[in-house]
Amino acid sequence: SISRSGRPPSYYCNDSTDLVNWVSFDLDLKNRQSGEETSEATSFRLPKIDAAISCVGNVKPDSDWDKSTFFGLAFNDDRLYRENGTLNKHAAKIAKESGAERFVLLSVSFEVAKMVEGPIEGYMDGKRAAEH
Repeated sequence: SISRSGRPPSYYCNDSTDLVNWVSFDLDLKNRQSGEETSEATSFRLPKIDAAISCVGNVKPDSDWDKSTFFGLAFNDDRLYRENGTLNKHAAKIAKESGAERFVLLSVSFEVAKMVEGPIEGYMDGKRAAEH
């Protein structure tokens, strides 16, 4: 299992947790200072795998409140697109390069998509990009 922190928090752990190989890796391959893609995209390798499942996604609003938007929440569409689309594409690429014959993407249901289309377009556009 890959996550930014490696192992899950202790309150999620049970006896089966130790049966999993936990790997710490951040799919956000952008250099935090320059904004450029880093070479980690081509240098990170998993051992040979058969399949991968991506649960990557985020709909967290920005910290600023905007009274003219959906419930006063402010969303950065570029960030939402990156976190819901680009990062899933990185996951699929790494899985394929590691030999995965199957890749499962947990996306968003059609009913939810209809509801959030306007207020958080970056989220929906990112999910759609990852699906293609």
